[in-house]
Amino acid sequence: MNRQHSTFNQSIPSTKKKSTRFTKVAICPTCQKGTIIASEKFYGCSAYKDGCKQTFPGYLAKKKLSPTQIKALYTKGETALIKGFTSKGGKKFNAKLKLSQGQVVFHFEEQTTSPPQKR
Repeated sequence: MNRQHSTFNQSIPSTKKKSTRFTKVAICPTCQKGTIIASEKFYGCSAYKDGCKQTFPGYLAKKKLSPTQIKALYTKGETALIKGFTSKGGKKFNAKLKLSQGQVVFHFEEQTTSPPQKR
């Protein structure tokens, strides 16, 4: 008796849980007790269970913020110039971020232009 075996691909769901690994960034500037940690979509204080509500976006104006940028924001009060933000209208722009009363705000440096040179 000759039997033909048909093979088919069947997707088997994984029972493996995703790792919830958080990156520690800096001491929380608000409560000074917790640590700012990076999750997939935002940065927040590890003392949220104790009432600290300090959070910051992981993405701002379509730009992913790195842990280094967030640390500079917390420790120095501002970041270096960050390139590649995108406005709601779709235009690209560069700006620093500043921490103002617990909120992240854009800081645009004035462009210094030299006067036209005479020939």
